Amino acid sequence: MSSMYYRNAKAALICFDLTDASSFEKADYWVKQILTNEPNCKMYLCGTKLDLIEDEIKERAVSKNSVEHFAKGCNAEVFETSSKTGTNVGALFERVSYSFLSNSDLLPGKQGTKGRLKLSNSDGVPKSSCCS
Repeated sequence: MSSMYYRNAKAALICFDLTDASSFEKADYWVKQILTNEPNCKMYLCGTKLDLIEDEIKERAVSKNSVEHFAKGCNAEVFETSSKTGTNVGALFERVSYSFLSNSDLLPGKQGTKGRLKLSNSDGVPKSSCCS
């Protein structure tokens, strides 16, 4: 059932809690699921709750080295983020966006557009908006 949610996915953000080793262990499951169904999907590993570590509220349970090693194995990029403070959240989404806009092959049906999406009907006639 869950495979329908990532069918034709070109990018996946796999999030885990930097203060909870078990959440990082579960990331392996999701990476395998996605790559089994979408082998060309670009992976981004997102360690969350960085603010708890920086503020010394909780200890880091997942080492940077472990994450980097895992990321190498699945050709993923790594970001450590905090939703509370916003640390690296923008950088993560900018990187995902940049990857797509700089590689038009990732844009389904938009090859050669260099990131400029053009809306069109199934017969190729340009559309004035997404719902017309």
